[in-house]
Amino acid sequence: MSKIKVAMCDDAEYLCINLKNQLKYQDELEFVGYTTASSSCADLVSETRPDVLLLDIQIETKTSGIDILPSLLKLSPDLKIIMLTSYMDSSYIFDSLSNGAEDYVMKSCSTEELIKKIREVYHSCNTIEPKIFNIFKQKSKNLASAHKSLIYLLNKMITLSPNETELLKALYNGESYTEIARRRVVEDTTVRSMASRILRKFDCSNMHDLIQDLRDMKIFDLFSDL
Repeated sequence: MSKIKVAMCDDAEYLCINLKNQLKYQDELEFVGYTTASSSCADLVSETRPDVLLLDIQIETKTSGIDILPSLLKLSPDLKIIMLTSYMDSSYIFDSLSNGAEDYVMKSCSTEELIKKIREVYHSCNTIEPKIFNIFKQKSKNLASAHKSLIYLLNKMITLSPNETELLKALYNGESYTEIARRRVVEDTTVRSMASRILRKFDCSNMHDLIQDLRDMKIFDLFSDL
């Protein structure tokens, strides 16, 4: 029976050497190589053809491992990748799993736990811990909600007149009603009346909440031509 070939990419070389030494005692596992740089990870995969790759998230940068995930899986579609990290971070978890990683493992886990993960991932078992899966699921829901909110806000934005859009953008950028009125050479009440019309179009009760929603979605940052 052929052994499960394991490779590792982690800037902490001592971790790679430690795993190499530990796998010597595993009859069904074979450590085929490691690298400490994300730039040479593709070469490692190409040359050693591992079944399972342990990939650190933070190598040269905070997301080096995540950044190279798509290219590694394009190079070796059957490769199963386990992300290694010291951080239980929702963005790292979501980006890792959504880009094709099979699992997300904390470096603080024991060697026995890691070896168990390698076996399970290779055999396509459902190995993701409930805590990590729930974080991934919640992040997915949040992104879906944000997407719906963005579409809603943009649909409302196109109902505004040029003057209303200009006023809303000024408030978004931190100007007060008084400052806008002075710049436009109009009465303060005129500006507030226009603001009330904007709120009605957005079905919003107060301008503070509306501006916060627009900032959360980065409306005027993403769509600078509005």
